[in-house]
Amino acid sequence: MRNGPPNIIALSESQSNRGEADGLVGDCTKGDLVPLWREPRPARLKFLFSIRLMAIESNLGIRAGNGIMSVFALLFLVAPVAQVEPSQVANERRQAYADELVRSLELTNRATAYSRHQQPILRWSNLRNGYVGGELQVWLLDDRPVAISGIFFWPANDAAYTEVVKLTNGPIVARRDKRDVWLSSDPAIRWALLSEAGNPGSTRPRRLRQMRDLAAQVETEAIKQPPAYEPNSVWQLRLLTQPLFRYQSERHGVVDGAIFAFGMETDPELLMSLEARKRADGTLGWYYAFSRMCDWQMHARYNDRLIWSIERIYETHNPGRSYYRSKPIPFEANVETKPNN
Repeated sequence: MRNGPPNIIALSESQSNRGEADGLVGDCTKGDLVPLWREPRPARLKFLFSIRLMAIESNLGIRAGNGIMSVFALLFLVAPVAQVEPSQVANERRQAYADELVRSLELTNRATAYSRHQQPILRWSNLRNGYVGGELQVWLLDDRPVAISGIFFWPANDAAYTEVVKLTNGPIVARRDKRDVWLSSDPAIRWALLSEAGNPGSTRPRRLRQMRDLAAQVETEAIKQPPAYEPNSVWQLRLLTQPLFRYQSERHGVVDGAIFAFGMETDPELLMSLEARKRADGTLGWYYAFSRMCDWQMHARYNDRLIWSIERIYETHNPGRSYYRSKPIPFEANVETKPNN
């Protein structure tokens, strides 16, 4: 995924227990998540002002710290940029188109259709790289996540993209309009025991605190490359402290589990799954696994120890990989369109 400013309302500790029955940390309703394609105005203005100020500094040689700024430069700084903010009509059409893309996607293992959770588990936006917004959905089998899918828009080429990442080592087929668009049998996830983590707690609230504490001790980074970034530039990824999704699965022996996201601001680039389940000796332990949500090389460390790494991939629309991102799906805010890949 991409880098962007915050676009999700943080849930309070009291809110974090309301939705536990259905697997969510908070009530995943329109009240908990901001509208998909709208960035809060203060964040947008701060972003625009910083861009304008950098332009002034670089092109006009003016430093705000010196207290010297021409009237022209000041007017340039505060002048509105109407084209950056999409119209209400465009926002509504993007949301409708996103809903259509979500409804048209099916995930199966050929024998069984996976069920999509009724609400998105995250909505995000990314003005720094020009993305209007995106959202994630989780797919389940026997109450355990098997895949995460997403959709996002990039106005630069007026297109939408869908992406899917496997959370299981079994085969997954993605279908749209009754045709296959992605088939992956690659091993996607590697579970390991986090032996230093101790035993899971006896209550759900205590296990939630443990999972959040464990995730907070993990440091992750992405190594990014040109043309969008400097060669081998290291980007520290930030943990979203509220898990995206919480679950348990009796059939798979999962007493408790959660999916956390690391990213730039609220734009997730790496997912960490944590599960409380039995060790070989029959006692409960904490198991972890990572899944990419972008194509960059990434590393994860726990207590300064490297516990996971993955190389950069190319051609993310390759249907054989465990992470898939579609080719651009054309979209025009004022024209009726239909997804075709």
